[in-house]
Amino acid sequence: SSVQITAAWFGWVVLCRRLMDHRTVSSLGLRFSAWHGLTAVTGVLLGGILVFTALGLVLVAGGYHYAGTGDFASSLPFALLFIFAAFAEEITCRGYLLQNLRDVGRPVAGIIISSVIFSLFHSLNPSMWSSFFPPLNLFLTGILFALAYIASGNIWFPTALHYGWNLMEGPVLGTPVSGLNMEGWLNLQANSEMSRLLTGGEFGLEGSLVTTAVLCAAIA
Repeated sequence: SSVQITAAWFGWVVLCRRLMDHRTVSSLGLRFSAWHGLTAVTGVLLGGILVFTALGLVLVAGGYHYAGTGDFASSLPFALLFIFAAFAEEITCRGYLLQNLRDVGRPVAGIIISSVIFSLFHSLNPSMWSSFFPPLNLFLTGILFALAYIASGNIWFPTALHYGWNLMEGPVLGTPVSGLNMEGWLNLQANSEMSRLLTGGEFGLEGSLVTTAVLCAAIA
């Protein structure tokens, strides 16, 4: 199950942190307080707003159309799964890789390397290599999450930002999440006659040039 996979992955990161780095587990950004809880809520909202902004622009351009209300209950398992997926990827890429490279005075390298690996984590997703934009946008998303980690000093903000992004894309709007199709509360579908550069094609919104622009603005 996703819980077991996440637990095993987290256990591996903890072992590396303790046995190889001789650092505390909390140094991964796992400290938690009321302030961290507030940043987590903010992260979920911001992640959703970014997706909604990109999709809104594509909708106005005619790239997507409304296909009717879906069964939100059927997407609830994905809504829960995305929590564990976001945490596993963030604790690895940002909590461990980025933090270690920052600790040795290589923050820029940490941002770039962790973002490349984050993009490559999705190598086997459907339509990942259908164009240049899916891997590029995942790389840019990794940079955004890395900056969120640096700005907040904890893993909860980028994890929540990551989760809010996936939650809005899939369970809420019913669009593909990194190439993975699912039904959402609102089913928005790409217009096949429109350019892949606009709609993202089978990979979904993360393969769109519009998303590239939104991510660059968010990073800036």
